[in-house]
Amino acid sequence: MNPPLKHETTTPYALSSHSRAAHRRQRYRVPGNVLPTRRTTATIKRYSPPARRALVDFDWPSDVAIDVEYIYDVIQNVKEHGWAASTMKQRALARSLRSSLPEGFEPERLERLIGLLKEHDEYR
Repeated sequence: MNPPLKHETTTPYALSSHSRAAHRRQRYRVPGNVLPTRRTTATIKRYSPPARRALVDFDWPSDVAIDVEYIYDVIQNVKEHGWAASTMKQRALARSLRSSLPEGFEPERLERLIGLLKEHDEYR
């Protein structure tokens, strides 16, 4: 058998009518469900892992509007490797969360939030 020419590829995508990008898009489709285009609290609860749902269901203060997606992004960007076992890394995460949360957020509630984050492997 002759080796392929430079312009020929050996991937199965070159032999089919589907492109790689189309394959990636279809891979995440759920048959029978139309996925919403906007991210809402209901969307997060329905299509996300348990750790993210726990963050949405956390006992947030009812008098202040908190963007849970933003808090999730702060946690993912700030947490360091092994933060759950290191007090200094926990304090750094708490400092970042404290600056991202509203002014009147109670310290006890922040401790409960960090305890919730420790319980889930996604945040470790």
